[in-house]
Amino acid sequence: MLLDIIMAMPYPNVEGKHAYGAVYSPFDSINYRRRIDSMSDFLSPDGIVLTYQPLCLEEIFSLEEGLRSHQTIEGLYPLRSKDNKVGLFLCGPGASHVSMIMEELIARGTKKFLNIGIAGSLQKDLKVGDIVVCTRAIRDEGVSHHYINPGKYVGLSDDMTRNLRGALSKHGLSFTIGTTWTIDTPFRETQEEVKQYQAEGVLTVEMETAALASIAQYRGVQFAAAFVISDLLVDGIWKPGFDSKHLAESLKKLHEASLDVFL
Repeated sequence: MLLDIIMAMPYPNVEGKHAYGAVYSPFDSINYRRRIDSMSDFLSPDGIVLTYQPLCLEEIFSLEEGLRSHQTIEGLYPLRSKDNKVGLFLCGPGASHVSMIMEELIARGTKKFLNIGIAGSLQKDLKVGDIVVCTRAIRDEGVSHHYINPGKYVGLSDDMTRNLRGALSKHGLSFTIGTTWTIDTPFRETQEEVKQYQAEGVLTVEMETAALASIAQYRGVQFAAAFVISDLLVDGIWKPGFDSKHLAESLKKLHEASLDVFL
């Protein structure tokens, strides 16, 4: 009986929650902080690159004079070279953390998001340092299911993805296009799952994309994503490449090209 109840339990546990209003919103959170901190009262850039690697931020610092001191809130750097209409946000990893950041940035006025991260390769022809442009994400994390109706995949914004591909080509960067697998728990990526997704042609595994794409769909904003391969999960063996110079160089080039996506 208990097993039957567990098997029948929906996720999220309250069915139909997508039609219900939230107890409090990102606007409520922002308004609270405005009351206790005057520095919280600002509009966010129209377009933001979400990044997770400090070395990439340092690269942009080297390209844009005075950017280091142009932080509006912790982690957010509007670019004077883009008339403050584009910014970079240095995030911590993981869907739950970044989704809260994205929600508040939307509430502050941001309409376009580009997620630039690292990902594990599920396919033998993708090596450390290779660039992947994402077209859809498998929803194997918790956040997306609280925003949109059940489904295996969530798509990304066609227009922004097209702009991203154009920007990468303009900068002479080669890339592969396809599906990613988003999961909250990197230490529970099983060999069986890897084999299944390899057979389905899924290119990468990472921790944020499905969640952020679902928020973008729910809030009516644009979202695109690209990754650099940082480690390999093919043949049931994990091969890390986080210290690779090729990875670092590709990340820097990808971030530089990403700023042209919003033009």
